[in-house]
Amino acid sequence: MKASNLILSKDFPHFPELIDYDIPLELLDARVVTTLQKIRYVFGKAMHPTPDKEGWARLDGSKTSQHYAVGRLSKAGDFFPERGYMMECWLIAQQIKDVMGIGLYLDTKGIDGAEWPMMHYDLRNSGRRVFWARDKGKYYTLGLDDEGFWQCINKLIEKDKEFRNGTAP
Repeated sequence: MKASNLILSKDFPHFPELIDYDIPLELLDARVVTTLQKIRYVFGKAMHPTPDKEGWARLDGSKTSQHYAVGRLSKAGDFFPERGYMMECWLIAQQIKDVMGIGLYLDTKGIDGAEWPMMHYDLRNSGRRVFWARDKGKYYTLGLDDEGFWQCINKLIEKDKEFRNGTAP
């Protein structure tokens, strides 16, 4: 089912931005939006969908991307958890059984234009969950580059502390 068939007030009441940003919901699997809402219910803190339409659906680029939406619905989304709580949100996303891909982006700017880590989640059918992180444009995938991945996790833990303590740049 397409996300455009969902009802904002019933299915994704915490994310009117998806409408405000004119995200192409007709290209998005409805489960991507309802899963975002599930994460939000458990997380209990603010989450901000990316206003970048390609963070939800892409009509070009890699056909293996979960965002790709030519001849199929996109199964991915990107959002910014409340600053200082990325790692908590990451742990919660892992509790949602449909979330099979989780990417953490340390090199992104948020909806206010300032430094803000972003989370990608997707509903891939790979059979096993995939984790990766990107820092300074370089990707680190758990199982392929464990050292780089865990260095990114440690960096995010420190960033969370800085944001919560008000010492982040």
